[in-house]
Amino acid sequence: MGDGGIHIINVDGTGDRQLTSYGDDFRPLWSPTGMKILFRSHRDGNNEVYVMNSDGSGQTDISRNLANDDDQAWSPDGEEIVFVSDRDSGLDEEGHFVPRRELYTVNVDGSRLTRITYNSYASSPAWCPNSVWIVYVDQSLTINGTSYVTLILSVGNNRTPIAGGFSPIWSPVKVE
Repeated sequence: MGDGGIHIINVDGTGDRQLTSYGDDFRPLWSPTGMKILFRSHRDGNNEVYVMNSDGSGQTDISRNLANDDDQAWSPDGEEIVFVSDRDSGLDEEGHFVPRRELYTVNVDGSRLTRITYNSYASSPAWCPNSVWIVYVDQSLTINGTSYVTLILSVGNNRTPIAGGFSPIWSPVKVE
């Protein structure tokens, strides 16, 4: 990221190319194939998840919602994206506001948006190498004030808290 957007530059400092022109574009992530870049943008007045081609063309909002969508990650095959959204926040039965940050998956073209968590306050999602599981931090579950690192099937269902902690990542070894 640089002044006014996302840039690509050679490792020797030459060849700076500006890919986006919005100062509110953040957290660029290369796809596993190197053909696309995933990023978060605030260009529409709220955080949205965007995908673009590696040359900066085809910038597409794939989360398309008035809520805040962020904390995005690629699936290992580069075909799907997981992200966190607060679109499910709302009032409980007593009229109290309940903040929610749920996990969603979506195809790279923006199709097949799927909510995979319910009643969560999620962050830091990461796919396992074989795309079966997603690990994330669920701040709605705590051990002595520490959030749970939690596993969930990538198709949603069966969340399993595994340990207290933050910032989970997978080893590169495939888990069968």
